Amino acid sequence: MIKINLLPEEMSSGKAGGEASFSENPGSLLVAVVLLVMFAANAAVGGYLLVTKSSSQARLESAKAESERIKASLSETEGLYRTEQADLRRMERLISVARSLAPAERLMWARKLNMLPLLVPEGVYLELIEVTQNVNERETEESIRRRNEWMRNKRGQSPPVERVPVYNQTLRLQGIAYVPDGTDTQRLSQLLEFFRALAEKQVQLPFENEPTHFMKNFRTNVNLFPMTQKRVAGRDVTEFRVDLQARPLTIQ
Repeated sequence: MIKINLLPEEMSSGKAGGEASFSENPGSLLVAVVLLVMFAANAAVGGYLLVTKSSSQARLESAKAESERIKASLSETEGLYRTEQADLRRMERLISVARSLAPAERLMWARKLNMLPLLVPEGVYLELIEVTQNVNERETEESIRRRNEWMRNKRGQSPPVERVPVYNQTLRLQGIAYVPDGTDTQRLSQLLEFFRALAEKQVQLPFENEPTHFMKNFRTNVNLFPMTQKRVAGRDVTEFRVDLQARPLTIQ
């Protein structure tokens, strides 16, 4: 068998066939040990990085799952909150309607009609007592506040506009003044007495504990139409017409 030694001559030993050993060449042994240590270190680092990556990936997946769970819970909570808020507003409106059945500013027409005979002086006769009404709507202050807040942030859907009815009522009194063999000046004096009683006189009804003014819950401005002189059944009379506006009544 032919053996060929490809190592340089200076690295060759005197053994037969040109064989070399680690004991005869300490440098080669050192290189092998270093390589072995480096391989082991690389393997350890690689294993550590692999384990760390797997652990990080697991934690990431867990965090994603927890985030989705929290988002779902938050969405459900927001839905319940909106539902509860809507129910609360509905209950508040019902309570307001219940309270508005007898608010302090409400004008009780039956009471006013019962007061009129106690205010009309002799010689003044009412021919027409009429109440007219129109209803408008206005946005509630709470609704305006919510919409202004939404305009600043613009998060989610715009809140709905909530309006409440506003009742405007007018009482019309129409009639004549008559004084037997009297003049128009005397009839005017009777009418002025009637108007003063409406504005100033306090009246106590039998079923009430204290007197009150007829003009309570009316606006102070009175719409008095021009008076006219005419003849009724061959007698001279003065015809009048006056409109009294009630204060606006808002049903919350």
